[in-house]
Amino acid sequence: MTGGARTASACSSPNGRAFFAYVRELVQSGALGKIMRFTGTYDQDQLLDESLPITWRHINKLAGCGALGDLGSHLLSISRFIMGDITKVNAVAATVFPKHPKSAGSDEMVDVENEDIMTFMAEYANGAIGQIACSRVATGRKNYLTYEIQGTKGSVRYDLERMGAAWTK
Repeated sequence: MTGGARTASACSSPNGRAFFAYVRELVQSGALGKIMRFTGTYDQDQLLDESLPITWRHINKLAGCGALGDLGSHLLSISRFIMGDITKVNAVAATVFPKHPKSAGSDEMVDVENEDIMTFMAEYANGAIGQIACSRVATGRKNYLTYEIQGTKGSVRYDLERMGAAWTK
C-alpha cells in the first residue's frame, strides 16, 4: 500500500463486521507488513457529571465491572477479531467519582464500585504490542471509538465519530 491515504466506508456500529473483516484481511494477508502496534480508545462522557444519581453501571453485582465492561469490551472484541489473541496484559484503572447521589436530588451518597477509566498495555500472540484505553468520563466525547494498526508497510485507522470512515496508508 503506497501513495496517498485511501478512505473506506464502514458501518457506524462498533460491530461493523464487514469493515472489521476487511481490516482483518489486511492484517492477515500481509498487506500492512509485519504488524507492530494496535492503539485503541473508546471514550464517552455519559457519567462525567458527578451529580448524576448512581446507576446499575456503578454496581459490580449488576454491571460486572465499569468502563472496561461498558466500553472496553467492544474495543477488545474488535482488537481480538483483527489482531488475534492477547498473551500479556498490564493495566491501571481509576474511579474519578467514588460516590454518586443515591437518587436524583438526594443528599445521600452511595459508593461507586468500579472504574471510570481503564488503560492497559497488551502483547498479542503475533508479537505486536497494544495500547487500549476506555473512559466513561471523557470530557466532550459522545461515542469516541478509534483504533490504529501500524505495520511495516502500511497502517489503517478507524474513527467512529468520523461517521465510520477509515484510512489506510
